[in-house]
Amino acid sequence: MSDEPFYSPTRKPEAPRQPTPGFKQWELHNGDRVLVCEFRDDEWPGAGVDVQLIEGGEILVSTRCVTADGARYVAESFRQEYLRTGWRESQSR
Repeated sequence: MSDEPFYSPTRKPEAPRQPTPGFKQWELHNGDRVLVCEFRDDEWPGAGVDVQLIEGGEILVSTRCVTADGARYVAESFRQEYLRTGWRESQSR
């Protein structure tokens, strides 16, 4: 961190934050499209678990759950809905 004030014209921008990988729960396919469900567990107590649906590197849905059990329920609900609409499970599952 620099000692220069944030408004200094000579201050250089800080390096972008590197994303931390999530825990992959499942992967579905629909033609060339791939949908991945990941959990991101915040490291500080009480923050809960974030359920993210990612397609092509872009987050489509992000839902915060208080407990891991709640996150698993939400992820399974999303998986069932996508399977109902024509998506297929990955062969590795």
